[in-house]
Amino acid sequence: MTPEDYVLHFKIDGEDDCVIGIVPDNVDTGYTIGQVFLKAYYTLFDRDNNRVGFVRANPNPEHFARAGEELQMKENNSESDDNDAVT
Repeated sequence: MTPEDYVLHFKIDGEDDCVIGIVPDNVDTGYTIGQVFLKAYYTLFDRDNNRVGFVRANPNPEHFARAGEELQMKENNSESDDNDAVT
């Protein structure tokens, strides 16, 4: 993530101000990143395999196509490795 992703800019009484959009979680020992994180990344929830995947969001459709192809290649390689392990 870059500062552009998590620093929120706004005006109060005509004055520029900003805050960090990541806060400590009062219930857990982690941090809540929510929308600040999710707007910067495409998120894939794979419930069948109990996985979550992230890829950097980019408004350039060609970039999305390449990222999708790379992800598919990684998944195919992973499946090949899994099949090789079966005896």
